[in-house]
Amino acid sequence: MRAKAKAVRRVLRPGLAPIAQLRARLGVTQEQYARLLDVAWATVSRWERGRARPDPKAAAKLNRLRELADLIGDAIRPEDLPKFLLTPHPELRGHPPADLLENDFGFEAVKSLVLAAQSGTYR
Repeated sequence: MRAKAKAVRRVLRPGLAPIAQLRARLGVTQEQYARLLDVAWATVSRWERGRARPDPKAAAKLNRLRELADLIGDAIRPEDLPKFLLTPHPELRGHPPADLLENDFGFEAVKSLVLAAQSGTYR
C-alpha cells in the first residue's frame, strides 16, 4: 500500500497550474489547502482556475509548503500529511506546522523537526 501511495504522490498532472499540482501532490481538498494557506477555499479555486494570483504573502507560503513537501518526501503517507500539517505539535511550542509557514524562523523550526524525525534524533 505504501509503495502505491508513494507512486501516486509523485505524479504531477500535465496541464495543471503549479498551485493545483502542489495540491494534488499533497492529496488535499481545496478546503484543506485553503486551511493550510490561511485563505478562503474560493481563493484557492480562483488561483487554480487562473482567475487570480496569490498575493506575495500567500506565494511565499506556497513556496515554503512546496519545499516542505519535498523535504518530507515519502516519510509521511499522503493521507496523513494534512493531519501532520494541521495538528499542534509540542516541539513547535504547540503550533501546527502549517501555521509556521508564515515566516522563515517558523519554517526553519518545522524543517528541523522533519529532519530530526527522518534522522532518528527526534526525542
